[in-house]
Amino acid sequence: MTADTKPQLLYLNRENCWLDFEQRGLELRDGQLSLPSLPLFETTRIEELGNLPVPDGPAGLAVGDDGTIYYSDPGAHRVFRINPCSEETCAMPCLGGMGSQPNSFQTPRGLLFNAKRRALYVADSGNNRIQIFNVDTFQLVDIWPHAVSILGSPSNEPGNFNKPWSLASDAQGNVYVVDVGNQRVQKFDPRGRVEPDFWDTVSGSINDAFPTEVAVAQSSEGERVVVLARAPGSLKILIFDTTGQLSQTIDSDESKDVAGLAVSGDSIYIGDNEHRRILKYGVDKAFVGEARGYNGPVAALAFDELGRLLVHTGSSAIEILHVAVEGAFGKRGFMWGGPFVAGNVLLKSWFSLKAIPDQLPADAHLRLFYHLADDEQPPMVLENTDQPFVSPTWVAMPLNVTDGLICAKPHSYIWVALELSGEGLTSPTLNQLTLEYDHESYLRYFPAIYRDDPVKRAFLETFLALYESFFDDTERDIRRLSRLFDTQGAPSEFLAWLAGWLALDLDEQWSEEKQRTAIAKAFDLYGRRGTAAGLRESLRFFAGVDAHIEEPILYSSWWALPADVGNEQVDGAMLGFNTTLAPEEAQGAVLGTTATYDQSSLTTVEEFGAPLFSNVAHRFVVRLHKAQMGGAMRQKEIEAIIEREKPAHTMAHVCPIEPGIKLGLKAQIGIDSVLGGEPSLARLNSSSFTSNLQLGGQPAGRIGEQGRLGQTTRLGDASPDVRSSEAAHSHAHKTTSGGHKHPDR
Repeated sequence: MTADTKPQLLYLNRENCWLDFEQRGLELRDGQLSLPSLPLFETTRIEELGNLPVPDGPAGLAVGDDGTIYYSDPGAHRVFRINPCSEETCAMPCLGGMGSQPNSFQTPRGLLFNAKRRALYVADSGNNRIQIFNVDTFQLVDIWPHAVSILGSPSNEPGNFNKPWSLASDAQGNVYVVDVGNQRVQKFDPRGRVEPDFWDTVSGSINDAFPTEVAVAQSSEGERVVVLARAPGSLKILIFDTTGQLSQTIDSDESKDVAGLAVSGDSIYIGDNEHRRILKYGVDKAFVGEARGYNGPVAALAFDELGRLLVHTGSSAIEILHVAVEGAFGKRGFMWGGPFVAGNVLLKSWFSLKAIPDQLPADAHLRLFYHLADDEQPPMVLENTDQPFVSPTWVAMPLNVTDGLICAKPHSYIWVALELSGEGLTSPTLNQLTLEYDHESYLRYFPAIYRDDPVKRAFLETFLALYESFFDDTERDIRRLSRLFDTQGAPSEFLAWLAGWLALDLDEQWSEEKQRTAIAKAFDLYGRRGTAAGLRESLRFFAGVDAHIEEPILYSSWWALPADVGNEQVDGAMLGFNTTLAPEEAQGAVLGTTATYDQSSLTTVEEFGAPLFSNVAHRFVVRLHKAQMGGAMRQKEIEAIIEREKPAHTMAHVCPIEPGIKLGLKAQIGIDSVLGGEPSLARLNSSSFTSNLQLGGQPAGRIGEQGRLGQTTRLGDASPDVRSSEAAHSHAHKTTSGGHKHPDR
């Protein structure tokens, strides 16, 4: 019913960025809008976590380039490591224990692994210093500050510390240290020299907040230094560049007791010990939500090599926990934008608003809103409430209805909004929103008399619009019918139907990707069906084997002696190598020789010579490596593919390719194997005839070519040539001595 209509569409998701829209609580990925992803923690130890005490401050957590996890225990004054292979936990040897001497600690907190230096930095908070250890030898390689007047004494001089708590480093190897006692963040170059300008710049932006932790991460806008700071009655997340210039501030009143900071891309994770949870913030969206399923204290956060979030509870009674950074979702998000169509574009009074989402999962919902006006004044949106579109100017469409007709008359401007919601484990995904204007209703199919009268037209358009909405799904399916014939776009449940059009049976064991590929390749394979190339490709695709196909008739010819052409000799057929004896006479049955009554027939002129090749014609050999053929079921599968793809009048023989020599098993020198191999072939009338060909008897043994002790070679006191020379010399001597001369023979 839409074949002759040409509706005008306005796509609201422009450049995959949803330009002209404001959004809150949503996440944009590759042009798709969804509820923001949140960490998911699955455990049966909820009661055990709930009984753990809140730590008195942050601890340290770092991951080495080999996957080793390092964490500090401030109460035990030690640093521990977890082996990435055995997952065993042990204290780092040769260091730790309460004290102020090198290798000893007093309340160690922040940790940092420096991949370039392969060193572990320990914020020895109680001793007001940073100790640096080689992770391979556990040797102490450096202590910051390099020189102090009194060992372990606090100092507010640049480069010195008063309770260093948190450590981080950037891609250039610079190290950032939160100095809690001095309420500052200092920057050091890789050699440990302080850069005072960094804190001088930062201090002008931090105001009355004092920093507690620092982290550095790459984001969509480059490298960022994220500082977690406490302010009176609130929490601040300050984002700087590596020179100390402030780029963004996030204020939050979600918690006042925080510990643990980890940053990945544009996502910031913080431990909230007031409510015993893990909070997620967006670099540009403020608070996103909390990790689902986690209820316990947090002393430190970090990421492992697999991208999982590591949680240090601050207690030695429980190991380091792993939390998936995805798996849960926020529960509500919304966006709004407009006006999208100016008054001079509105040619008709009806609009069609359509959302194009993916399949809505269970417990996930979508709701559309629209606002009509005669001017460009934006409608009211209550951003900080659970119901941002409660203003009476917003019209809500029914829940989960993705399209509907809008009577815009007599208004000229339209705003659009939507709300996504879920229960926390699923999320709707929206790809596009469209506004269809110049919409022609079913009235165009009525006689002209119903369209001429303005009163009748207005009534019928409204009346028919109600029924038109009932057929939206059917018309949409008709418009998308071509998608069912696209191997990549067809729904998975239609693949078997699509394969049936090509007489292709899909194996249920195949992945969906392979099924789509098989359908796409079917027509091309049919074009080469019955050829050696087509059979090889079919075996490679359907069975995953590489076949070598040989046709004996291609190597068969009449046997003939070589002939001389001018001064060159033309190679002839070599009996037993590239020729075979004919099974029948060239003319079929010959009286007196091969004719058998009732079992023979004479050949025609066109078939002359055909009997010579009757035993190799229409036959071929498929050679497969034994390792690829597998068991009996696998071989039957391969044979079925060959039977399906070969020409009907041919016969195939499957031959496994196996190693011909297995030392110690099938290669026994002197029994079934000979060193040196057989002599080369000799041609009649050739120069090599006398040296390489021996008519009758065993060939002479040759060292390195054909020598079988006891068969063609015998051990003696001289070689055959030497013995022959000595015998000839002796015979000549005797003849001369006796005065007799033998006649020539």
